[in-house]
Amino acid sequence: MSSPIISFFNLVTFQLLLGGITSVLAATEPKLFREYIGAGGKSLTFSDLPINPSVEFHFILSFAIDYTNSTSPPNPTNGDFKPYWDTQNFSPSHVSSIKSLFPNVKVALSLGGDDDEPVQSHYLALWRKYGHFIDYVNFQFYAYSSRTTTPEFMGHFERQVKNYRGGKMLASFGTDDSGGLKPEHGFFEACTEISRHRELHGIFIWSADDSNKFNFSYEIQSQTFLATTI
Repeated sequence: MSSPIISFFNLVTFQLLLGGITSVLAATEPKLFREYIGAGGKSLTFSDLPINPSVEFHFILSFAIDYTNSTSPPNPTNGDFKPYWDTQNFSPSHVSSIKSLFPNVKVALSLGGDDDEPVQSHYLALWRKYGHFIDYVNFQFYAYSSRTTTPEFMGHFERQVKNYRGGKMLASFGTDDSGGLKPEHGFFEACTEISRHRELHGIFIWSADDSNKFNFSYEIQSQTFLATTI
């Protein structure tokens, strides 16, 4: 199911939140924003990112991988996962610190995925068996073509909502050179339409490491959108 190549475009990632699994029985729907951080090896910290107190903010540490990086090709370590983020800036004490400063923050870790389109069948099998334990679905819509239009994005979103029926689908875009629908090309217009159908449960961005060069302007825009639209 996994591959020695850890890609930035793995289709779906499920996260276990440090401090407890998010409940599917929450009394109110949070305005959820998620951000991948750490995979680029940049000297970032949690506090570098703007955090809007009106949204639920999840940092996603990227990635924990059960393959070696000291051999070519990499060798599997059979479930012995190692962190590949900056452990000096993203230690347990840093997690505790950011959570104490911002009660709306949670921190997740992401297991390295696959970069193959056929891996979708494995995720769907996982969903059919364990979907009742999973609330939010991070589908990486930025794996689609960079020529994706607003109507095409909405079609992709609706198709994945049906694939992961019962899950809370998050919309996504990348701030690197990945594909999908970027904010300047209609992402938020698509999200507005999806929200009108009550199918938008939040937004996630790949990734903080790339957003740093934009002064996290997309993170500010996304959180403001969620705080004022949903």
